[in-house]
Amino acid sequence: MALGHFFSGARVLRSPRRYDLARLAADAERAAAGQAFDHGAYGHSISLPAAEQLDERFRDHHNNHPFADCLGACPSLREVFEDLASPKASFRLLRRGPHSAYGLHDDKDKGVDVIRLQIPIVTNDRSFLVVSRAEAAELDVFAEKPDAFTPDGHGDVWFDMDKLAAVWGDRLALFRLEPGRLYFFDTDRVHTLINAGDAPRVTLAVDLVLDDWLRSWMERELIEEVPASPNPRSAAIRWQWNALRHGLILN
Repeated sequence: MALGHFFSGARVLRSPRRYDLARLAADAERAAAGQAFDHGAYGHSISLPAAEQLDERFRDHHNNHPFADCLGACPSLREVFEDLASPKASFRLLRRGPHSAYGLHDDKDKGVDVIRLQIPIVTNDRSFLVVSRAEAAELDVFAEKPDAFTPDGHGDVWFDMDKLAAVWGDRLALFRLEPGRLYFFDTDRVHTLINAGDAPRVTLAVDLVLDDWLRSWMERELIEEVPASPNPRSAAIRWQWNALRHGLILN
């Protein structure tokens, strides 16, 4: 199977495997007790390995500092690390706070020939992975629709599902991701993660260096396609989206 199969359009692919969610959640709590999320890159990550456990080309990448070196105390996370046999470019827990979203961005800064996978660990039914169906230029509507991005009296930019549809229509595909499952999508496409729920969302993000083992694994494991979810078009599903002040974040 050609590698391009995995990078065509706004597709989200999933492995049929189900991970032990209780064990993963317990390990995530253990890691967070040892090093707070706000100590990591952008104030919302924990880099789990020691430096020497990563491919040496990526040890100085900003995503990986500081190293928590906690896989020895987190057996289920260590099992994931070891089962994915390709060299690791990064292996992190990411936390997205309640009623917030990342900016619309791509992940090209992760490096060339790096495949990013994720396993949601703590999530809710108001969390959405959002992947662009359109080219970046078609999403750059900030100057055209300034009223949509006007801060409130406290200086905060708020969005909801009605507003999302009004601004971008069907150019953005929404996906609900089941916890304890492993997912892949083309993170070079513009995307974001919206957590409009009342509690933090935590996911394991795994960056693997593309090699023969990984190519074979992708063909064997990434066999389920996740259907896009319809936009609920609800004004009650709201989140703070101050990152949109920066427009699209392209690397």
